[in-house]
Amino acid sequence: MASMLKRCGIGLGALVGIGGVYAAPPIIYSCAVTNENWGDFWRAAATPYGATTAGLFALSAGGLAFYNGHQERKVNQAVEDRRHDADTIRTLRERYTAAVEQLANDSTTISQAGVYAIAALADDWLRINQIADAQVCINLLCAYLRSTPDASTTEPPPDQPVRDTIMRTIAAHLTVPDSDPTSQAERSQKLGETSTTTSLERTCTTST
Repeated sequence: MASMLKRCGIGLGALVGIGGVYAAPPIIYSCAVTNENWGDFWRAAATPYGATTAGLFALSAGGLAFYNGHQERKVNQAVEDRRHDADTIRTLRERYTAAVEQLANDSTTISQAGVYAIAALADDWLRINQIADAQVCINLLCAYLRSTPDASTTEPPPDQPVRDTIMRTIAAHLTVPDSDPTSQAERSQKLGETSTTTSLERTCTTST
């Protein structure tokens, strides 16, 4: 609304200005000359008035061309932005597929890399304000934590290092303020020493 009023104000001001350009010469002539000879005046003023009119038409045409070009650039930019957003989303979804495959790998090292990849992916989803997709990444890590290890043995499950990595990653994202000067590595080490699976599984349960 404000933009429309502004454009109307500019247009009205331009119209008044143009009217002043045409009205000023005869007004000045009428005030300055005692015995007006309007025939002579209009003959003398014909060329300047014609040049002024031609200039105004040229200015209007230039303004219209500029406006049309500006609108076209806006449309092209909007199309390019949508294309870029689509490319970004497609890339992130491809990264998710690759990270899930890493997480499900039998190799502990590769699974841990998948945890970090999923956590980084969640951060990237949040940077473009895709909350639901970020939550999918969080839910996946939480589901892994809630999966039941083999209860037939008292030994730690073979994927315990992966579970520890998930716990440290979630805790570092959810419980430590970004302004904390402690480094990420130090925070992860402390959380790995003090956190329990139960407490973080409870966090996952409340976040899903």
